[in-house]
Amino acid sequence: MRYWIESGHEKAEVPMSPLLTIAMDFLDQALNKACIFDECLQRGDLAYCNNVLRAHARKSFKSDPTGQAPPRFMVRAWIQVENK
Repeated sequence: MRYWIESGHEKAEVPMSPLLTIAMDFLDQALNKACIFDECLQRGDLAYCNNVLRAHARKSFKSDPTGQAPPRFMVRAWIQVENK
């Protein structure tokens, strides 16, 4: 979420702390070495993850450039499981 942190500081005109920059650099290095799911999902594919256990982000998606397929869309669902 580095982009959002940096752009938020920029929009608020609040300089980022050098320690925050160093911390984000270390986190980026660690995450770049981690196991990453980086696949292009096809029509009908589903990606399911537990936000409590995973750091995640996504790249933008594009509809079929030829216009032959219906436009793609994304649906997000938040599922809460009750612990009894």
